[in-house]
Amino acid sequence: MKRPRQRLTALVAAVTLVAFLGAYVRLGDGPGRRLYPMEGLLRRPETAADATSSSDDDGPLSKQMADSGLHPIAFLVRQSEREFDEMRARQSRTLREAVAEYRRRYGIPPPPLFDKWFEFATANGVQLVDERSGPASNWP
Repeated sequence: MKRPRQRLTALVAAVTLVAFLGAYVRLGDGPGRRLYPMEGLLRRPETAADATSSSDDDGPLSKQMADSGLHPIAFLVRQSEREFDEMRARQSRTLREAVAEYRRRYGIPPPPLFDKWFEFATANGVQLVDERSGPASNWP
C-alpha cells in the first residue's frame, strides 16, 4: 500500500515543481523583471466611467494622475519619492548653510552648541538636518 502513496506524493511534488519553474521562466529574472510582477499595479485600471466621465471637477492632482496612465497608488508612490528626493537635495551640507537656513526659517540665530549638533547629525547620517518642527527653544 505504501507504493501508491509514494507515487502520488512524487507526482504532486513533480507537478508543483513544474508549476513553479513555469512561473519563474514566464516571469523571468532578467534586468527590469521582478519575480512578483508589478504590471497590474503600474497600469491604471480601465473602467466604464473612464470612457464616459468628464474630469472637469477633478483637481490638478487627478489630472496628473490620469495623464500618467499609472495606477493611482503607483502614481502617489512615485510622486512621494520624487518630493522626498527634492527635499533631500535641498538639505544643508555645511554648517554655514545650516546656520543660514535656521535663520531664514525661524528668524533667530541658532542655539548654543548648534555646531556640535550639526557635526553629530552629519556624522550619524541624518538625511534631513534642516527639517525640524520649530526653533530649538521648542525642543524637549
